[in-house]
Amino acid sequence: MRIRWTEEALIAEMKQHTTRASFSKKYGAGYKKAKMLGLLDEHLPLALHLWTREELQAAALNYSTRSEFQRKNQAAYGAAQRAGCINEVCAHMKQILEHDWTIDKLKVAAAPYLTRTNFKHGRPSAYKKALELGVMNVICAHMGKQDTLSDNDTIYIWKVVGFDNIYKVGVTSKRLGDRRIKDTIRNSGFDGKLIYMKYVNGLATTLEREIHDKYPSADLGYFDGYTEYIEVDDIEEVITALSDC
Repeated sequence: MRIRWTEEALIAEMKQHTTRASFSKKYGAGYKKAKMLGLLDEHLPLALHLWTREELQAAALNYSTRSEFQRKNQAAYGAAQRAGCINEVCAHMKQILEHDWTIDKLKVAAAPYLTRTNFKHGRPSAYKKALELGVMNVICAHMGKQDTLSDNDTIYIWKVVGFDNIYKVGVTSKRLGDRRIKDTIRNSGFDGKLIYMKYVNGLATTLEREIHDKYPSADLGYFDGYTEYIEVDDIEEVITALSDC
């Protein structure tokens, strides 16, 4: 059913969100209408959300396992980890005991992570069991190798689908083509569309840093890698500048 977005309806809906990203993702048309009417700054300020324990607990209660929690709500999961209350807010979830680990369960546990280091820190018991069973290469096949994640010679930009002006800027290796970028999109929790990739004669991280210094971080909440997303009204301006490098 199509929603009639009156000012009252928009304000009521914005009260249900802590970030503009969640509002835009759920109701794209409503977000655009609120932006057009100038309601966002007053009712949903552009700022990273500082989670309270109560909010983290409420978010966690929507999920039955940690992997589901991390996959579907990276912002809350990451905030709980940094606050040191991940065990507390996940106490109601199903626990997979070490002796219950199977290869399929280990694959599920490893799936949200881009690197083995992150997997090791995020799911230590699963990481340990994978080593014991000798299946690390199997369950981590989707990850980049630690020593070949990036040659730092290629910069890329992909658009976060569903948002008018939010993009992910990062670096990778020319020899990997777009494989690493597709992995990044798949593991981000967002839908993404690659719009630019360029090999550079020098350190790609230098250009990446200049872009992140010039444009504001996108309001997507706190999660691993959240600072790599920027908000840009005219992405062609960025692409033109990169093309001249």
